[in-house]
Amino acid sequence: MEDFINEILGDDLEIVEIVDFNDFIFVFFQPKGYSNPYKDERLNLVSSSGPLKINTKTMEYEFTHIYEFYSEYGDNEIIFPKKDEVAVDWSEVLYNIKMRERFNSEDFFLLLKNYNLPLDSFDIYSINSQDTIEIEIKHDEAIDYLIEFLEKNNGNYIKKRINHFLIQLDI
Repeated sequence: MEDFINEILGDDLEIVEIVDFNDFIFVFFQPKGYSNPYKDERLNLVSSSGPLKINTKTMEYEFTHIYEFYSEYGDNEIIFPKKDEVAVDWSEVLYNIKMRERFNSEDFFLLLKNYNLPLDSFDIYSINSQDTIEIEIKHDEAIDYLIEFLEKNNGNYIKKRINHFLIQLDI
């Protein structure tokens, strides 16, 4: 099975964890050489696209979308065992973004967490996961926080509409 998974993931991605749940296997992965700047191992579980989902009976597979995955399995203790909450050090998050000169999708989740905004405040669409993401904001209070966050980090963005942003990941 691991050879099959590695064939799907290719040479640029590595397996972080495999979870067998009902008739599915969820493969959590990350880019090879990825360094988790937040010291929170839970962030290693989910990439920006979500885990690879394999039907163990048919061997059909799909890369899940992160928000759909969280909404369906986010409270599942088999996939996400309960762990002690790791406090977000917002100044460390900002420092790490500036040091790597790049935003990660996790940074936007941490933004929501830092300001106690609901996780569904943003809909993030990956246009080209290497270069650009598109964010649609559902809660008005999140707009100001996003703009402040981007400007504090010299983020390059286009405001398509009042609640719709196109963000360049490299800064």
